[in-house]
Amino acid sequence: MLFRNDIFVHEDQRYRLLYSDAVAQVAWAIAMDTEKGFPESVSPKMLAELEPASPTQAPHVERPPTEAMLFSQARAMAIIGELPSQVPDIFNASIRSKLIAARSASTGYSRKAIYKNLRRFWVGGQVPSGLLAKFDRCGVKSSLTEGRGRKASYGVYQLTERDHGYFKEAIEAYFKDRRSTIEVVYINMVEKHFNHAESTDSSTLFPFGERPTIRQLRHFLHKHYSLETQLRNRKGSANFNRDHRAVLGTVMDDCVGVAHYYECDATVGDVLLVSESDPSLIVGKPTIYFIVDRRSRLIVGFYAGFENASWVCAMQAAFSIAQDKQVLCERFGVKYDPTDWPAHEVFPSQMLFDHGEGFTYASNRLAENMAVTVANPPALRADWKPIVESRFKFLRQKLQGGVYGFVVPEDAKHRRNNNGVAEREACLTLKEFIAIFLNLIIAHNRTPMKNYAWGPGELATGMMPTPINIWNHDIANRSGIACRYTEEFVRMSLLPTDNGTITQTGLSFRGCYYACRDAIALGLFVKAGSKGAIAVKVTFDSRLVDTIHMHHPDNRGQVFECNLTSASERFRGLSLAEVLTLQAVEKSMKHDIQQLRDQVQVDYNSTVKEIQGNAKKRLTDAGVKKSRTSRKASIKGVRAKELAAERNGLTPSRPMRTEDSQGANVVPFPIKALTNSGKALEADMSTPAPKPRSTIEEMVRRAQESMMKG
Repeated sequence: MLFRNDIFVHEDQRYRLLYSDAVAQVAWAIAMDTEKGFPESVSPKMLAELEPASPTQAPHVERPPTEAMLFSQARAMAIIGELPSQVPDIFNASIRSKLIAARSASTGYSRKAIYKNLRRFWVGGQVPSGLLAKFDRCGVKSSLTEGRGRKASYGVYQLTERDHGYFKEAIEAYFKDRRSTIEVVYINMVEKHFNHAESTDSSTLFPFGERPTIRQLRHFLHKHYSLETQLRNRKGSANFNRDHRAVLGTVMDDCVGVAHYYECDATVGDVLLVSESDPSLIVGKPTIYFIVDRRSRLIVGFYAGFENASWVCAMQAAFSIAQDKQVLCERFGVKYDPTDWPAHEVFPSQMLFDHGEGFTYASNRLAENMAVTVANPPALRADWKPIVESRFKFLRQKLQGGVYGFVVPEDAKHRRNNNGVAEREACLTLKEFIAIFLNLIIAHNRTPMKNYAWGPGELATGMMPTPINIWNHDIANRSGIACRYTEEFVRMSLLPTDNGTITQTGLSFRGCYYACRDAIALGLFVKAGSKGAIAVKVTFDSRLVDTIHMHHPDNRGQVFECNLTSASERFRGLSLAEVLTLQAVEKSMKHDIQQLRDQVQVDYNSTVKEIQGNAKKRLTDAGVKKSRTSRKASIKGVRAKELAAERNGLTPSRPMRTEDSQGANVVPFPIKALTNSGKALEADMSTPAPKPRSTIEEMVRRAQESMMKG
């Protein structure tokens, strides 16, 4: 079967079928690869035996035609006029020459122009588009300009293959160092390759016309390196993928509904907070953590505090999903409405974390204990979790509306000229900020969204596109897919678990000792004291060491909350990191303590050795050669004598100072006593006065009295 405009190949020559008459058994074809070929009569049977090389009916237009191309097409169509429709006569050479002559005479177009455009029409597929001008094929494909055109009088430099190598070298340097500019690499290139080296210290550049221009370098760059290649090399692939790639979809494309993806991220709140105990002291800015449902934009979890952005913040935010919202609101004085928290205790199929807090072994507990897939987008790809990123903008806009102590971070000029307004206005404590933060979350979840992409079913309901409404509407379709976990289960699942040891003095863990009534009632500490230490699993919160959870050694499902014992009371209120730091300091001091102990012992031994040496020498000098029994024969008398000498030695070496010795005025006082009747009696001077007590005896007496009183 033959079709008009089919292309056949015969003896390495392409032919286009122009016309075929099955009755007359005649066909006309034109050679396409010759410059001046015209239609030739061929046998239809011969063509039928050949396979069509291409079914293309008309030439493929690579890009929309320009106005100049359309103008050229219209002019060519005007030249050939109605000649293409006069088939099959126009294919016969003798008849064609007469028709073209008549056309030339009537229109004034030359016969050469008519032949040329008529052939273009046939070769191009006998359609008007075959006469479009091929302006896109004009010009030299190579970038080399050497030997091209006439020699210019103004000194245009003609590029060579060697110059292309210099250009590539300069462009590679331009891509490698993102601080450089095209002007810098151009100057470096001409300085290196196009100069007269007069000495090692100076050189003279070739004049214009003898070296490339910066315009030629730019042209080479834009022609041989696509815009994507330039941006990837200058900005980096991560930045290109985030800011410059083609955006042909959204993150909602693979989100099947609510509780499918939770996006998680942290930022620094732009509000200066003050101390609870002293409002005059500024504590700094809090860390804010959001967990947002991708489908509904509902804020399901949060954290606000002074912990650094880390897994600790992420864990606290995950706790808040299952936390009792009524207790939470009452603690911070916020009005509680259960309808404001529709995602209470609901956990998703996947949670997206940053590389910082989510790229840790600790995050594996979400997957192992709660069947939540933890995903980490590539670095610098905030566009993979745009929902939570846009919540930070919402937060800033709300806080900027009048919260005391707000700091504008992105406006450096305003920050320089604010004269410390934020520092002077700062008055909110962390508790007050969390109260504002909770109200902000409630307001966000109640606020209708302007440009939310509603589905037909959602539009039919007529409900407002608030995060709460979208969640409540869509959660019904997710029945049996989303999971719910209690606060205690989430806490025990996310807190880290490690090994502890039950000893006679308590549960030992990381240098701290704990105890609880349940463990005492089970006799675990007594058992450890008699039969040896018992290994147990403990769940702990590294932020505070005051309490830990001990798993029963025989029943892992039974968990006891243990508190610090008095032996570890000094660690109360500290974090585990602080405790380990103190223990490390104590350990490092042990060497110094032992060094000092040894030195004191050596000094003592040296002193005692000297005293004993003197005593031994005195004994030797006395020439005592008595037996052991004879030396002890008069021990009682000698001991009494030494006791008397010891007591005499208690007398002060200097007389005690009295009032008389201090030069006080002494007034004579008659030694008389008055009786109750007022008569004066002469004192009996013959009675000896009591002996005054020594200073040591007085001190002993006072000590005994105080002990008796105590």
